Amino acid sequence: MRGQRARYSLTEAGIQTLPVLYALGNWGLDWRLGTEELQIRQRIMREAGPAFVEELMDELRVRHLDAPPKPHDGPGPLERLNAAYAAEQERRDQRRGGVADVQ
Repeated sequence: MRGQRARYSLTEAGIQTLPVLYALGNWGLDWRLGTEELQIRQRIMREAGPAFVEELMDELRVRHLDAPPKPHDGPGPLERLNAAYAAEQERRDQRRGGVADVQ
């Protein structure tokens, strides 16, 4: 029917695939070309390491499984990832003379 919306949520099984996707992303950085957006995000995650992936999994459990949030100082992993991505994009744009890369 027109106008209906569906809400999709991850299951625990889906959340458990994150370390696999992280490993595949790291393999892709080393062996395949990808979009600049994906490369930036994966590099940020690679630099943050496996502990970041665990934090991200915890945040996904809160968002999708209504798990109680674990206490932490400062912004959560998705917010940090998005902020680091935005900062990297800004640095790249400045190096290009302020012109965004259009693909």
